[in-house]
Amino acid sequence: MSELRYWNLIQIKYSQIKNGKYSTRMSNIYRLLPVYDLKDFDKSIQEIENKYSKEQVKRAIQHSSIVYAAHDLYEIENIIQLELAHGQEAVKEVFNLVASYGSKSDSRKSMRYVVGFLNKEKKGFT
Repeated sequence: MSELRYWNLIQIKYSQIKNGKYSTRMSNIYRLLPVYDLKDFDKSIQEIENKYSKEQVKRAIQHSSIVYAAHDLYEIENIIQLELAHGQEAVKEVFNLVASYGSKSDSRKSMRYVVGFLNKEKKGFT
């Protein structure tokens, strides 16, 4: 499953545990994403590099691989926008935190967690 997420071929919505009871947990939801040509992906990466910079895109791809989004153009550009809004160091710190989660907590290795941590940090709740 991780490999499919890495190549942006599947999207997983993880079920939540309610009131600490595992019996209330529903199944995860899996959605297959369209297959794409890597040449088109590379072309789109070049367009993003032209819009921002090669260094920003390189960092974004490194960060996005932590949350299984290294081939997700939307998330790569989203990470660049997060760096512009919150600063490069804050974004790096949050991705380091998310990367520290063990493999059993893949549901926490998501952009939802990254954005949540950055918003808390911005409000001073860290």
